[in-house]
Amino acid sequence: MDSGSAWALLEPGWQAAFHQAWLAYRDGSFPVGAALIGPDGSLIAIDRNRIFGPGEGGLSGSLLAHAEVAALSRLPVDERHDGVTLFTTLEPCLFCIGAVVLSRVGTVRFAGGDSYGGASRLPLDLNAQTARYPLQIHGPLDDPFGRLAAALPLVYLAATDRWTRVLDHVGIHDPQLLELSQELSRLPTLRDPHIADLATALEEAWPIIT
Repeated sequence: MDSGSAWALLEPGWQAAFHQAWLAYRDGSFPVGAALIGPDGSLIAIDRNRIFGPGEGGLSGSLLAHAEVAALSRLPVDERHDGVTLFTTLEPCLFCIGAVVLSRVGTVRFAGGDSYGGASRLPLDLNAQTARYPLQIHGPLDDPFGRLAAALPLVYLAATDRWTRVLDHVGIHDPQLLELSQELSRLPTLRDPHIADLATALEEAWPIIT
């Protein structure tokens, strides 16, 4: 199956999240994207990581500008969202898992695992408040999209020389993923993402991630 056919089979939530992750990468920020899908399949909100990317107001330009938090901030505050699913390209960190619970969202689905900062394995019955909002967490994806989602942040970190401790950790705990990210980093589209859309980048990366 080629990249175009595989992309067409992706659920809309994944497509929206990956589009946002690519926009974050093009903006020069940590490449994570998120999408909120309602129980009827409708798209409620999308957003991307804006820690280092452009943006005005809100949390943009701060260490709190995570994709998941930005998307969750659009939910109404006076109701529960048990039927809402958060799609995110990378395993949520402790901050984002906490935001999901407090936003009363019922399900999280993440594409790529994060052995350094991922918090999906933490117990969620820490207190009476978190126990009130049961959360289902599913991931990572065991397919090329899961591998791309996990590797793209490493490509970004190596290119920007940011948070190199993450690369050191992955090199010890998942050397194959680090090697995959190094292969991807040599692709022209990933070296200069400003000239390409996601479809072009995906087509170029497909032989490596499959």
